Amino acid sequence: VLNEEKSSCDNGSTLSWDSETNSVVVTASKEDSCKVYMDKNVIPIITGVSFLSEQFGVFGVDTIKLKGENVISKVFFKINGIDFTEIELGVRNMCKLGVGTQTFDYQVYVIDVNGNTSDIFSSSHTMSFSVEKEKQGL
Repeated sequence: VLNEEKSSCDNGSTLSWDSETNSVVVTASKEDSCKVYMDKNVIPIITGVSFLSEQFGVFGVDTIKLKGENVISKVFFKINGIDFTEIELGVRNMCKLGVGTQTFDYQVYVIDVNGNTSDIFSSSHTMSFSVEKEKQGL
């Protein structure tokens, strides 16, 4: 990725990054000499997912474990083949899947604060879902 702050041209030409062609574009009106600095584009790599326990019929994703130091901006989660949905970490935002011990397949990917998208991480998770009991008056 082009580091626009460090990159410069001696005679005022401008430098930009074309993400479609993955190349530096030089806009010049006359002959120029430019110094181009590039930053390493670090793609987030998911190594694991931890879940919040079920409470009152809902559960959620607690944390996404990443290799490296990427800062997560957005999380997209897919469970048992249902479409990807953006979720918030640390929030119980998914309904229980049934009663008793359940194993479900899931996929997740993240986008970091620099706009880098991880590959899809796929796994399964086993969780116990409680039986909700009606409150009985005295």
